[in-house]
Amino acid sequence: MSKRQSSKVELICQTCQKKFLVKPYVATHGNRKHCSRKCQANRPSCVCQVCNKTFIRRASKIKNGQRYCSKSCGHIGRTVPAEIRFWEKVDKSNEAGCWYWKGCKNNKGYGQFSGTNRIKILSHRFSY
Repeated sequence: MSKRQSSKVELICQTCQKKFLVKPYVATHGNRKHCSRKCQANRPSCVCQVCNKTFIRRASKIKNGQRYCSKSCGHIGRTVPAEIRFWEKVDKSNEAGCWYWKGCKNNKGYGQFSGTNRIKILSHRFSY
């Protein structure tokens, strides 16, 4: 083995599982995970959960929960409707039949809720 080959570190390609050599500095500080550009370009395809469009995403992004093809689809997929958010803040467990507001209250003590378009409204008005 020549001097050049002995000063390199062996890594395993994340795509094809083939062994390849890199300089020691690249192995510790670099971002080499693939043996070639062909393996690097071979990324898994996904289907958007909102529009059903097929798109290509890095495997690390898929693991982190990015399941949408664009920011606009991501916003639609993560937005919870106002009615569901409202009823999560209402406590109906009282035996007397009273419902208690568990959410934010304004400076006068009335329940306050950010309804549709995130406009603040009193909770008893939103319930009607």
